[in-house]
Amino acid sequence: MEYVAMARGLTASPPFSTRILKPLVASSMAALTGLSPEQAFRLLTPLEILASLLALLAVLRRRRVSWRGQAALLLALGSLLAVNLGHTPVLVDSLLLLLACMMILALDREQHALALAVACLAALTKE
Repeated sequence: MEYVAMARGLTASPPFSTRILKPLVASSMAALTGLSPEQAFRLLTPLEILASLLALLAVLRRRRVSWRGQAALLLALGSLLAVNLGHTPVLVDSLLLLLACMMILALDREQHALALAVACLAALTKE
């Protein structure tokens, strides 16, 4: 619940206090939509998982992986993510996953500056 407290503007103890990006995103979403911080976290997690899978799908298609290979990888990874992150939506891991997938996509497209910027954002999700 440290992350929810951070999303409400309260301070948290280390190491939670260094993982600032997702509480900031959840806080902003809560302010813009009228959701509570908890609801914002619960909405963000599945959206981040879905966006991660879509980013990986873009890389797989660009690399001309067969549709069966794409389906197998996305189903296997998606199922694992849904099980592991679906029951604990108030964590920062799904945002880190999304940023890692975005970095892979940027590197695959040889957009090195964008990949570096995304890596810097990812550093704000973990210590």
